[in-house]
Amino acid sequence: MDFVIAIPSYDRPKILQNRTLALLERFGIPKKNIKIFLRDGEQFLKYHNSISNYLDCVVETNSTGIQDTRNFLQKYFYNNIEYSNVIYLDDDIQNIMDFDKPLECLKTLGNDIFKELAKQNLYVAGVSPYHNTFYLKKNISRSLKYVCGCFRAEIIRRDEPLILCEMGHFEDHQFSCEYFLRDGGLLRYNWIALVTKYFELEGGICGQLGGMDARQEQMEENAMVMLSLYPDMCRAVEKQYGFDIRLNHNFKITKLNS
Repeated sequence: MDFVIAIPSYDRPKILQNRTLALLERFGIPKKNIKIFLRDGEQFLKYHNSISNYLDCVVETNSTGIQDTRNFLQKYFYNNIEYSNVIYLDDDIQNIMDFDKPLECLKTLGNDIFKELAKQNLYVAGVSPYHNTFYLKKNISRSLKYVCGCFRAEIIRRDEPLILCEMGHFEDHQFSCEYFLRDGGLLRYNWIALVTKYFELEGGICGQLGGMDARQEQMEENAMVMLSLYPDMCRAVEKQYGFDIRLNHNFKITKLNS
């Protein structure tokens, strides 16, 4: 396989062990192709027993919060020229679906994604963040569609300045907008979908922020930031769990935007 898998995790040793790592083992992904990013030595000790077979895969970030962690990963792969193709995965992925059935081979999917990126002269690809076959389409798009951090494939582009996020929530929406503006498109496999639990209260973003109330407050604040930065590319929607961002699939890059 021609890519490495990067998994950031915080205070979720059992979730990482029983979900994403168990899934990668089922797919037969070699340990040498996995990088696990933990905050510090204290987190390493918490994870030690749960990921004992993957201790050589751990990288300490010394980062606080999702914004710092995402940016650390961006810098890490940008500055390490041995890595060209990366798939970023969350630590709580229960399954990856091929439309209405479980994906058979992640190696094949990953290699296909990177070949298609090169073919279309693009650098970032994603999948559907939700598994609902009503909304899944058996096509590949390159319009402005949300590429979630749960599964983001990237060819590291070192001929352009590094893109970093400026917020701790909707950072994936900001990455989507910035990569679209830079590259002229985002590849998305619209029939591949994730089975995962969003807004998990144990560890992760909620754990780092101090609970769901604090996360909802940051969601509203960062939604307003997104609207100010990308007024033509997105809109804010208030839902039961808090604010969300919808990207404008019809957005086109003009000379004024370039």
